[in-house]
Amino acid sequence: MDHSEASKVAGTMKLRNPYLHKFPVRNAESELEQVDIWKCGDSMCTCWMRVGMTFEESPLCPLCQTSMIKSTLHAAPLQKVNM
Repeated sequence: MDHSEASKVAGTMKLRNPYLHKFPVRNAESELEQVDIWKCGDSMCTCWMRVGMTFEESPLCPLCQTSMIKSTLHAAPLQKVNM
């Protein structure tokens, strides 16, 4: 079997994930929106969270316990998923 035949055979074998239908399909070119976030004040920590996802007025980083700073980030919009 040469390379082209092998790729044809490989292309016909599709694995199906039984849980895939529960998650929305995200396009690589999906629109991003500017989101208000809290980001960790420690430059070595990459933790961030959306402003609406915390109950505290000035949260601490859940990973390193450093105070967090308000900032913005371009991220995909949240979508409500009914399960």
